[in-house]
Amino acid sequence: MNLKALMFLPPLVLAVLGFNWKTREQPRDVSRPKERRLVVRVMDVTRRPVSVSVTG
Repeated sequence: MNLKALMFLPPLVLAVLGFNWKTREQPRDVSRPKERRLVVRVMDVTRRPVSVSVTG
């Protein structure tokens, strides 16, 4: 029996096992992430006319 013809099997098996290992689904974290609060400053703005001039 010629074993040289079967030399492709070990790398093929390793490739299939590696592919399955890399692509299997990871367990999802079912806990919700903590809410983060964002602190902002707010300012009331009133509309008023503005004159624009350009000097060139």
